[in-house]
Amino acid sequence: MANSNIVALRGYFNNEACMKNLQAMLGQKAQGFATSVLSLVNNNSLLQNADPASIYSSAMVSASVDLPIQPSLGFAAIVPYGRVAQFQIMTRGLIQLAIRSGQYERITNAVVHKGELVKCDPFRDEYEFDATKRESDDV
Repeated sequence: MANSNIVALRGYFNNEACMKNLQAMLGQKAQGFATSVLSLVNNNSLLQNADPASIYSSAMVSASVDLPIQPSLGFAAIVPYGRVAQFQIMTRGLIQLAIRSGQYERITNAVVHKGELVKCDPFRDEYEFDATKRESDDV
């Protein structure tokens, strides 16, 4: 069954209309993106059992926001929930979209351990941290 799903997914990416859609979104990166989706599915037994249409749809969402779907990169992933695959944005993807928007003066993404937050004023978006005041490794 999984093998037939991979064949069906390849059919989506070999379809001329589907590739034109990808090329419209990604330009010259379209073929590489399609290859990365197929590689992702080939290496994930849970995705191999998911509905190929849901994988393709998730891939198109990823292409539309121009985020790579390799989970190890931390931008976005295609996650199987039973037989249905869904696009899921990850931490680095959120940061990337925020940066692209041009609406933020400063973005910080860091791990803060218990005790390191010294002062917090969420109304002024002012925070003071002191790593020397760490009480434990609890985040």
